[in-house]
Amino acid sequence: MNIRSRIRKALHPRGDNAGPIGFEIGSKQLKLVQFERGDGRVKLRASVTIPHGFDGDLLVERPKQLKALLERMLRDRGFRGRKIVSALPAEKLKLMVVNYKREASQAEAKTILGRVEERIGESPRGWVVDYLPIRTSGELHGEKSALVAVARESDVIEHLELLHAAGLVVDALEIVPVAVRRLVGWLSREDENPLVVHCDGKNTYLIALWGRRLILYREIEFGEDALVESLEKALGMDPEAARTALRDYGIATGQVPVGRVAHDPAQTLEISEAIREILKPAFNGLAEQIRKATTYTSSVARGASVDRLLLLGAPTRWPGAAALLEQLLALPVETLDTANLSPEGQHAPVEADTSADLAVAAGLALRGLWEDE
Repeated sequence: MNIRSRIRKALHPRGDNAGPIGFEIGSKQLKLVQFERGDGRVKLRASVTIPHGFDGDLLVERPKQLKALLERMLRDRGFRGRKIVSALPAEKLKLMVVNYKREASQAEAKTILGRVEERIGESPRGWVVDYLPIRTSGELHGEKSALVAVARESDVIEHLELLHAAGLVVDALEIVPVAVRRLVGWLSREDENPLVVHCDGKNTYLIALWGRRLILYREIEFGEDALVESLEKALGMDPEAARTALRDYGIATGQVPVGRVAHDPAQTLEISEAIREILKPAFNGLAEQIRKATTYTSSVARGASVDRLLLLGAPTRWPGAAALLEQLLALPVETLDTANLSPEGQHAPVEADTSADLAVAAGLALRGLWEDE
């Protein structure tokens, strides 16, 4: 055993209770997070965001480069082991909310499979199907809902084999809403009722929780790609310039937003006000969907109201975006980022520009740690 191996073994002995690595493959970055159990609590052990600079399917097209990159990052950043919890790529997964009324003589899973067959238009044979119950206002009358994940078995097997080829050991495959629910549940008190607004490139997902119970999952058309395109058309900008303007100048809310670079205050306010006028209709639409979700949540959660909004994703990290939603909705709004991943402030250093993206990887990494407490 060489000196480096002996030092590593001394610093990270076996049995240090490290959990699995939350592993998310983004369109531009890899995100990895690992927690560990110690001193009677769960704390963050390591985290990293790795820009991969590749537009295609990283696992399919560059497995050798990915394996080498991961070997180096896992070694240098203090991760333990190669066991991961990952999410199936969105393009290989169908998520649907299924409403049903179970007959006394029929098993719940069989009832759900029947509804899935109706939705996908073919037999569920050859598909992998899993579901998560959703609490509804009609439960007393036997009416039920479930969030159902459906993927072709061949796609799941291919994904697992590609991860294995990259030198990883897959402990579990999950869906993003489950990871988000776990992370938010870990950060929130059991008597809180947060509504998560999770934005990605194309869509936004509203996830309402009552304690640890999922009571709403809703997909709406609001995402970074469409907002950037609106700015491109209105100001005659190319896509990258539009994204840079949104990151640097943000959306005015009556004061100069704090962007990532220093600008002349008057110029910053002028540009951010122009951006606000262009994007305000889209944010108004998002706010209306959130209002509907909070109303529905109150009807299900025995009259309890949503305590706060938790924001995930690029549009919500633009300067002024959270403040604009707070103005429109009159609700406390918080952008979830790496600095808030541990209630006790224990977190590994991460670049601020990418920190919010680690929320999904963190939720995956908590599997088997937080749920057992």
